[in-house]
Amino acid sequence: MGKKRLSRRDTLKSVGGLTAVAAAGALAGCSGGGDSTPTADVETPQGGSELDFAVEYNSDAGQVEITYASSVELSPEDVYVRGDGVDSTGSWSELGGNVSGGENGDMIAPFDSLALGGSSDYDIQVVWEREGTTITFTESSGGS
Repeated sequence: MGKKRLSRRDTLKSVGGLTAVAAAGALAGCSGGGDSTPTADVETPQGGSELDFAVEYNSDAGQVEITYASSVELSPEDVYVRGDGVDSTGSWSELGGNVSGGENGDMIAPFDSLALGGSSDYDIQVVWEREGTTITFTESSGGS
């Protein structure tokens, strides 16, 4: 089954201010490739323009550093790093990203971060993914 991929702009238009069920319905009508249509029972993250990750290359450490720059807490099992120019990709939790939110300190909260070995010419996406629905939060590229 293919995955629905949305641009950051389409995601912000579709998700901002909607309830989780309404957001899933709105996402079904957006273009973005793939052949999967989200169902109303897939709860998508809410927050509109608040959902963002800052990405920087640290040349001293040879790492791509990703920092959550939002106030809406997210499950680390649903947030993924995809792309090229980093040593590994996968879910935030698989990659060892910090979590400090939620009652048990098990949610991605503001200023939580993840550092991946990589090169200065990285090309990555930070996405939310669950049950065949994918929302792109941030796309970032390094290089000369």
